[in-house]
Amino acid sequence: MLLLAARLAGISERRWVWLGIVASVEEALAVPTDVLIDYTAHDVVKDHILTALDKGVRVIVGTSGLTAGDYAELVNHPYAFL
Repeated sequence: MLLLAARLAGISERRWVWLGIVASVEEALAVPTDVLIDYTAHDVVKDHILTALDKGVRVIVGTSGLTAGDYAELVNHPYAFL
């Protein structure tokens, strides 16, 4: 399982980017996080995406296996941006 949590600040000013590698989605979202990058597995990725979106965190998914039904559910989430 690989989850990366990124805190982006001052990107336009090229100041800093914090990138943490964590073991769980809860750990990733326990710190201020702008983007969750998920490289886990198809059987957990949808829950990770929904958990992050519920907290207002954008998600980049590097995992395959989401179904058309999963995408239909995700695209209708209020914070989704596909």
